[in-house]
Order: sequence, then C-alpha cells, then structure tokens
Amino acid sequence: MTSQNNDLLPCPFCGGAPHRGPGKVYHDQLHGEPMQDFGIWCPRGHAKITMSSQGLAIKEWNTRASPAPADGVREALPGREEIARLITTAKLLLQNAEGCAVNHYGFDFDAMGYPGWLADCRKDIEAAMISAASQEQNDA
Repeated sequence: MTSQNNDLLPCPFCGGAPHRGPGKVYHDQLHGEPMQDFGIWCPRGHAKITMSSQGLAIKEWNTRASPAPADGVREALPGREEIARLITTAKLLLQNAEGCAVNHYGFDFDAMGYPGWLADCRKDIEAAMISAASQEQNDA
C-alpha cells in the first residue's frame, strides 16, 4: 500500500482517504503467466474496487455519478416492470456466480454455507424483492 493518495478521490460514502495495494496473484491457465490484480478500498469498508491494473483501478475509483440537475428535475424512478427485470437479472447473475464458485471451491454451498459475498448478494436480492412487493401493496 502506498501513502500517496493525492490522485484518488475520497470514499464517496464517508469521505475517508482510500487505501490501495496489489491484490491476489492469479495464474493464467492457458499460458501459465502470473497476473496480479490491484485494489483500492475504503478503510471503513464502504467501497472496494479491484481491477487488473493500478491505472484501471484508479480510473474506476475516481468515477462518480453525475450530480442531480440544478433545476431539481430528475429522471423518473424505474417502474414495476423494470424493477422486476432487474431482480430477475440479479437472480441470474447470482446463479452464475454460485456456479462459478462451486466449480472453483468444489463443494455444495447449500450444505457448507455460502461465502460472505454470495450470502450478501442473496440478502440484497431478497431485500429488493421484499421492497418491490411492499411498494406494489402501497400502490394498490
């Protein structure tokens, strides 16, 4: 980890100075060449970016959403159909991630438990489904 963070924006959630450093070393299965990713993260755990190079990680970390227009006009919130599509897509991505993780770790998550990040994804999807259902009830 370097102490030079002057090229990094602060954490978008807490304003803290981010940490950075090299990540895991991976071996290319085809060529056998080692590759190492690079990470930038909030010291309080609010955000993390992991990319294939330091330059890409810095670019992603420093990317921010556009501020709301000054006149107060905002884009419409997604409708029920779009939310349902997003939840379906999230479920498919989770299933793909589960399959990749099973292939990588080689055991049954239903029996052994999910790694933290997969468990968090499942909880987020369940929370989105509950929120969408309660919004539909409120709209009715």
